[in-house]
Amino acid sequence: ELDHQGIEARLVAVGDGACREHLEQKVVRLGIADRVVFTGAVPPDKVGESLASCDLMVALYPQTPELTLGGINPMKVWTSLAVGKAILLYNPGRFNQYDKLPGVFPCPQAEPTQVAHSVAELWQSHGRGGLADAGLAGRLYVRENVSWQSHAKAIDATIRTALADA
Repeated sequence: ELDHQGIEARLVAVGDGACREHLEQKVVRLGIADRVVFTGAVPPDKVGESLASCDLMVALYPQTPELTLGGINPMKVWTSLAVGKAILLYNPGRFNQYDKLPGVFPCPQAEPTQVAHSVAELWQSHGRGGLADAGLAGRLYVRENVSWQSHAKAIDATIRTALADA
């Protein structure tokens, strides 16, 4: 789909799962195996290296009753932003707080044509530099609000306030 819009894209699928074999076969059938890399399982300390060459991360959570009621596990969001990568996110849950974070771009559907359209729109409106800037803004947000260091600072400030009031 992106080819039709003049966008040369390469997909890096990081991780492993039940659908991998099916996806590998589909990639071959579609004739795009030269533009898709399946990394397999990646140790947590090596994920950043796997993501370093990417311009945009994509996380498509399935529409399930559990996600619709309870929301997504945000680890993919935080990991992408922590390494300074913008992320296209399909979030079927009722909690959409992630859509408002710097570096996170909501995707209206997880359907392949819609995802390709969303990627193309982002590429055309932001380009590589704009996506890099969005990723860096997301990284700064994570460092200031989600990291262990930010939580330690908040706890320290609370303790200092309590001690000063005592």
